Amino acid sequence: PAPLLFVSSKQINLQVPWEVAGTTADIVVTVDGNALAPFQAHIGPVSPGVFTTQSGTGQAIAINPDGSLAGPEGSIPGTALHPAKVGEALVILATGLGPVTPKAIDGDNSSDALRKTVSMPKVLIAGEPAEVQFSGLSPQFVGLNQINVTVPQVKAGVAPLQISMGGITTSNQVTIAVQ
Repeated sequence: PAPLLFVSSKQINLQVPWEVAGTTADIVVTVDGNALAPFQAHIGPVSPGVFTTQSGTGQAIAINPDGSLAGPEGSIPGTALHPAKVGEALVILATGLGPVTPKAIDGDNSSDALRKTVSMPKVLIAGEPAEVQFSGLSPQFVGLNQINVTVPQVKAGVAPLQISMGGITTSNQVTIAVQ
């Protein structure tokens, strides 16, 4: 069984159980005790993605040391944003970074232990590698990854933020602002 995070008439958000292995998995949705027709999903050891404010593109959920998002000031009304600073820490919220150690429990957050990803992702900001300080589960939420990096020396402005892991590199359409 997969832990459910959100369900509506048109959408189901779930956590893929940590034990699932292989390249495909049959998914069966059960509603009111009735199993719907199974469908197959592709499964990979990792499938990195960066959370954004705009459904997969634009402003990354990348958090400055003061809790603001690393974006251009005033670009999202009512939201605290300011550019990230070269040499400072940045917390990037991500998903799909694969297994962690110590092992996690399906459907539970990670507030009881620091869980690091088994493999270390590479993070690029404006094409430059950022030093990764930590990669693992964020303690507050089920299945949410966080990557703590140091912002590299890059030109000021809005820059692509990408994660590379397991031969997969995320889109260059996700951005942060750097000063």
